[in-house]
Amino acid sequence: MLFIKYHITIFRYTGFFNMEYFLVLRQDLFYDDPFKVEINQEEAEELKHSFMVLKSALAIAEKYELLISNYLELEQESFKVAANNMVKHSYVFDEYSSNRQLISRRVANFLTTATMYLDHVPHNLNDIDSTKGLFDGFTTKRKKIHADNFDYRFCYSLRNYVQHSGLAIDSCSVGVRRTSYDNSSHDEYGAKFVFNKSSAEISKKFKDALLKEMPESINIIKSCRSYLSCLSELNNHTRQLIVANISEAKLSVKKAMLKYNNVIHNESSGLCVFIDSGTHEYTVFTPVYLGIDHLRAKLENGHPDLTSLKNSYVSGGDLSPK
Repeated sequence: MLFIKYHITIFRYTGFFNMEYFLVLRQDLFYDDPFKVEINQEEAEELKHSFMVLKSALAIAEKYELLISNYLELEQESFKVAANNMVKHSYVFDEYSSNRQLISRRVANFLTTATMYLDHVPHNLNDIDSTKGLFDGFTTKRKKIHADNFDYRFCYSLRNYVQHSGLAIDSCSVGVRRTSYDNSSHDEYGAKFVFNKSSAEISKKFKDALLKEMPESINIIKSCRSYLSCLSELNNHTRQLIVANISEAKLSVKKAMLKYNNVIHNESSGLCVFIDSGTHEYTVFTPVYLGIDHLRAKLENGHPDLTSLKNSYVSGGDLSPK
């Protein structure tokens, strides 16, 4: 990504005296006397925090992108199994075994990234706002979704089962059915991937309360679809939580860029804050950069509301009006 070329150097203030902060283009640091605009320490610290806000917001969007990408691969593989059966009409044991392994791997990838999202985002929110306000807002919403939705609770526990006990798929099957019994009917092929309650009971990886409400078998694709709907609701909430923080951070960066442009009258792309400790050894303090926010916005534009996904499914049928 573009922003990784900027490295934030962490250093101790003790032992440094008469430290001065400047805005300067990164590439100009190669010159003996670079063009620079002086700022105070408060402005420098504000810009450092602004960069952290924008970087953390991007990290949240990237993790959600990884989550929905892994889910999409799961759906695509499931559809592929059904289409393969439609064309080849063969489903021998070797193929059954390979499909079980493949779908189990896709489920594991999806569940792992879901847990990563749930574990990492609170830390990102604390980096954005250390007062715990955002953290508490996220946690409250997550607990409500957890309490209200069985598929959320099941998939969250299934990830633990997959990590420590076994595959997510106990059985898989393919089939075909007639859509109607008139001249407009056609054959509809599908694939079903199931996790059995008996596996959960043997593993001891599921809480008793969850086992009591668990049916004898669970359609994994449907359950994961519902899980993503819940995570989409949580992500929508998270995005709303940080809107004001992102706006403030962007404003801070834009003000610094404008301040530099008004003095130097030059392009401010690649601007950073650096420190002169009085020894003429310049240390980069933080980037002053909006590129990472452009990446965040681009990712989020490709993240539609998926809260109704649990009521959807993929079909290869004719969608033209009857």
